[in-house]
Amino acid sequence: MMVCNGLMWTTFTKALQEVPSTVEATVTNSSANLFFTAVLGNAVFGETLSLQWWAGASLIVMGLVIIHSNAHQVTVHKDE
Repeated sequence: MMVCNGLMWTTFTKALQEVPSTVEATVTNSSANLFFTAVLGNAVFGETLSLQWWAGASLIVMGLVIIHSNAHQVTVHKDE
C-alpha cells in the first residue's frame, strides 16, 4: 500500500509540473485513483462493479475530456 501511495504522489507531482492548470492534474489524478481502485478491487477481491458505478465512471471520463479539451484550447490561444 505504501508503494502504491508513493507512486501516486510521484506521478501527481510530475503531472503538476507538466500541465498548465493544477485543476487538470488534480481531477485526472483523482479519477485515475478511482479507476485503479475499482480494477484492483475487482481483480484482488472479486468485487463487482454495478451499472451505477459504470454510469458514474462514464460521467467522470466525459468531464475529463471537457477539462482537457478546454485546457488545450486555452493553451493554444495563449501561444498565438
